Amino acid sequence: MISLAIFALMFTCLVDVIGQGLAFPIFAALLMQPNVGFLPAGVSQSQGSLLYGIAIGAFFLTCFLDRFMFQGCQTALVVRLES
Repeated sequence: MISLAIFALMFTCLVDVIGQGLAFPIFAALLMQPNVGFLPAGVSQSQGSLLYGIAIGAFFLTCFLDRFMFQGCQTALVVRLES
């Protein structure tokens, strides 16, 4: 049973890392290539780069804030599992 729990944890971590690795190329394709059609036609390459930087910054900001929001939940879970 323990090995199944470890496998589930490792699989969850793998899916999480894959999701993070997929976000950056998708952001780049949508925000930095003018022919994709995601942004209006008048947006320049520098404006697309700025939006790409904002999207990446917002991604990591939400990851940072996520650690603080769920830290209490994780602590409660660890205490519950240890007892």
